[in-house]
Amino acid sequence: MLVVQKDTRTPTATLAPALSVIAAGDPVPAPTCAATDPVPGSGATRCTQLASTTVSVGGHGYTLDNETAADVAGNTSSVASQTVVIVSGTKNSDGSFSAANGVTVVAGGELYAGAAFTVNGTSAPGTTDGSAKTNTLSLSTPGTYVIGVTVPGSGGTANVTIAFTVNVVDTVPPVLTLPAPGPAEASSPAGAVVIFVATATDTVSGPVTPVCTPPSGATFALGTTTVNCSARDAAGNVSSGSFAVTVRDTTAPVFSAAPNIGPIEGNTLGGATVSYVKPSATDTVSGSVPVTCSPASGSVFAVGATTVTCTATDGALNTATKTFQVTVRDTTPPSLTVSANITTTATSATGAVVSYVATATDIVSGSVAPVCTPPSGATFALGTTTVACTATDGAGNISTSKSFTVTVLQPYRYNGFFSPINMGAVDSYGLNLTVNSVNGGRNVPFKWEAFDKATGAEITDPARVEIQFMTYAQFRGLFPTLPGKTPLPDRNVCADPTRVVVPISGGTGQTTSVKFSSGQFNVGVQVPAKPSLPTWNCYVGWTRIIGDPSPGLLTLFTLT
Repeated sequence: MLVVQKDTRTPTATLAPALSVIAAGDPVPAPTCAATDPVPGSGATRCTQLASTTVSVGGHGYTLDNETAADVAGNTSSVASQTVVIVSGTKNSDGSFSAANGVTVVAGGELYAGAAFTVNGTSAPGTTDGSAKTNTLSLSTPGTYVIGVTVPGSGGTANVTIAFTVNVVDTVPPVLTLPAPGPAEASSPAGAVVIFVATATDTVSGPVTPVCTPPSGATFALGTTTVNCSARDAAGNVSSGSFAVTVRDTTAPVFSAAPNIGPIEGNTLGGATVSYVKPSATDTVSGSVPVTCSPASGSVFAVGATTVTCTATDGALNTATKTFQVTVRDTTPPSLTVSANITTTATSATGAVVSYVATATDIVSGSVAPVCTPPSGATFALGTTTVACTATDGAGNISTSKSFTVTVLQPYRYNGFFSPINMGAVDSYGLNLTVNSVNGGRNVPFKWEAFDKATGAEITDPARVEIQFMTYAQFRGLFPTLPGKTPLPDRNVCADPTRVVVPISGGTGQTTSVKFSSGQFNVGVQVPAKPSLPTWNCYVGWTRIIGDPSPGLLTLFTLT
C-alpha cells in the first residue's frame, strides 16, 4: 500500500554574514543566502530576496538585505534579515577601533530591537529608535573597552557574538564660562580697575584656568573694552571666548566751599558792584574743570540777598551746581543840596510866590526827590520863613535835614509921618500906638517919605502914592490880616468901644492930590467935623506906594 505524506515543514533561510561590523561610512558587505529544507529529497530549495531595509546613521545611508527560503511544497521560511554594527571611529588593522571623540555603536536592521550590548563583559543598555530601526550605545570616557553586540539571527534562534576594542582619545575642549559684568564707574582719569572671574572645566582634565587679556584687576579705560579669554586642557584642546567690559563716568564734579558774601554796602546805582572768587570744581576723571557763575563776578547786585548759581561740567557732560548768596545793604542816606537863602519882595498882600531848587542824590537810588516844607511854588508871607528839606532813598534811609530861609520884604520903606502927625511905637499889628489929636473939620497935612527897598532910591512920583482916611472898622475890613500876622482884633484902640461909631460919609477922607516937595510927599486931608458926644471914633490915616501889598504907613488919631 502506498502512503503519501504531505510536506508541511518550513525551510530555513540563512544569511552569511548575518551580522557585520563596519566603521561609519564603510560599505555594507553583501551577504549570501543559503536555503535548507528539513525534509530530505523533497526537491530544490531556493532563497528569494525581499524588499531591503534602509538605515540612516550619522549622515550615511546603509542598505540591508532581507531573504526568505521556499521548498517545492511551497513552504516559506521566516525572513532572514541582515544586521550591521556601525562604530564611529577608525578601524585599525588589528580589528580594533580608535575613536576621535567618544564612540557610538549602532546595531541597525529589521532585528535591531533585539540587539544587546555589553561593555567589558557587563551588560549596557542601548537606546532604541523605531523610526530609524536602530539600537545605539554611546561611550564618551576615554579608555579601552571590549564591546559585545548580540543580535538574534534567522528565525530568532541563532546568536552571533563579536568582541572588539575601542580606543577613545580626548579631543573635546574645555567648557569656558565667562562673566557678564555690569558697567564700572571710573575712579581715575585712566578709567577703573575691574575684577572679574572666568572659569573653565574639562571632562578629562577637570578645572582649567583661563587666560584673559586684559586680565582681571587691570585698569580699563573709559568706554568699552573687549576681553579675550582662552582655556587649554591637558590634551591641548583650546576653547576661547570674549566679553565686554564697559567703564563709564557718571559722577559729577565736586565743588570746593563757597561761603556767602556780605553784607556789602551799596556802592553804585542799583546796588553794589561785587567781585568774588569763584569756587573751584574737581572731577575724578577730568580733574580740574571750568566753573561758570551767574550773576558773574563784577556784576551789580541789587539791595537784598541774591543767589549766585555756579555750574561745572566734566568731559562726560556730568554737571554739578553750587550756590551761595551775595547780600547788599543800603544804609547810606542821600546827599541833600538845598538852595541858598532867598530874599525877595512881596507881590501881594499875602507875600510872594517863591520857587526854589532842592536836589538829592543817593549812591544806590540815584536821583531822589527831596521833600521840603513849605514846598517850592508856595506863597511865602512877609518876613523870614525857614524851609526844611529831607530826602529818603529807596531803602528808607533819610538824609540829614537841611534848611534855608526865604525872606519876603515889603517892596518899599517909609519914613514919617512928619509933624504935625507924630509917629510913635508900633504894636504887633503894625498900628501906631501914638494917638494924635487933630481939629475936626480942618485940613490936616500928612507928610512922609518912600524909598525902593531893593535899590534904596527915593520915590518921587506923586501919581504912585495912595492915601486914605477911614474909621478903624473900615481899616479892619480892608486889611483883615496884616501880612505875616494873625487876624486884626475887633477893637477900638483910641476910643471907648461903648460909644457910638461915627461913620465917614462917602468921599470924605479920600485924597486926590499928592505933592512932592523938599524930598517929601505932602497932602492935605480934610477930616470930618468933631462928632457930638456920646459919639466917638478913632480914625486911621494911612498911605502907601500903589501896588505895595502892605498897609504902608499908618497913624491913629481922634478929632478934637
